[in-house]
Amino acid sequence: MIYIHANMKYNAMKKGSKTDWKRLNEMGDEAIDTSDIPELDEEFFQRAKINVRPSARIPFNPQNEQS
Repeated sequence: MIYIHANMKYNAMKKGSKTDWKRLNEMGDEAIDTSDIPELDEEFFQRAKINVRPSARIPFNPQNEQS
């Protein structure tokens, strides 16, 4: 049995990724430009809140699906 989150769109599952995962996996950390990302300081973590949405899982059994 596979569980699918209720908010997952069907089209998102059908479409393939346009990301070049092979190139990305071979890329080292130093090749990623993070100059536009601010450093996270102590104040950020003091104000940060964890927001966890309840999971709505729908049972999905591919063997029961018709083609």
